[in-house]
Amino acid sequence: KVKNGATLKIEPGVTIIAKHDDIVDYILVEQGSKIDAQGTAENPIVMTSEKKEAGAWGGIHICGYAHTNVAGGTGSSEIGGAIYGGNNDADNSGIYQYIRVEFAGYPFDTDKEINGVTFGSVGSGTTVDHIQVSYSNDDSFEWFGGSVNCNYLVAYKGWDDDFDTDNGFSGTVQYGLAIRDP
Repeated sequence: KVKNGATLKIEPGVTIIAKHDDIVDYILVEQGSKIDAQGTAENPIVMTSEKKEAGAWGGIHICGYAHTNVAGGTGSSEIGGAIYGGNNDADNSGIYQYIRVEFAGYPFDTDKEINGVTFGSVGSGTTVDHIQVSYSNDDSFEWFGGSVNCNYLVAYKGWDDDFDTDNGFSGTVQYGLAIRDP
C-alpha cells in the first residue's frame, strides 16, 4: 500500500514478482499518494507473479480524488477497501509509463474478481501511457469514475472485458489495443 502523501519510485527495468502463497499480493495507491513508475521502451517495468497463470495476484489499484457517480460521491476499492472519489478532476496519482502487468486479476469471491489495473476516480493530472496487461483473470483495465487520460494501452488475452468503464468515467483512452484468443 502506498499511503496518503507518499510517493513510491519504481526504476526503469525493475521486475516486481508477487509471491505464490496464501496471501493475495496487490499494489494499492491510496488517495493523495503516487507511484512514479517511468519505465522506457528498452527498460519496461514488469509486474508479474511466481505463478504464471491468470489470477495469480491482485494487480494495481489506484484511488484518486476525481469525480465518481457512486452514491454519496465516494466508493471503495475492490481489494484493500481504500476510498476513492471527490471533486478534484485534476488530481494527480503519479506517473505510470512503460509497464507490463502479467497474470493479475485475482478471483477473491464468487462473481467478484479484481482487474489487472483498476482506476478509482483517478484525475487528469495523472500520466498513464504505454501500459500492457497480459492474461488478466478479469478485466484488463477498469475505470470507476475519474478523468484520467490514457494513451497506448494493450489488453492481451484477458478473460473478461479488455476495457471497462463505470460510474461516470470522463477521461479518454487513445490508442487502445485488445488481443484475444480466436
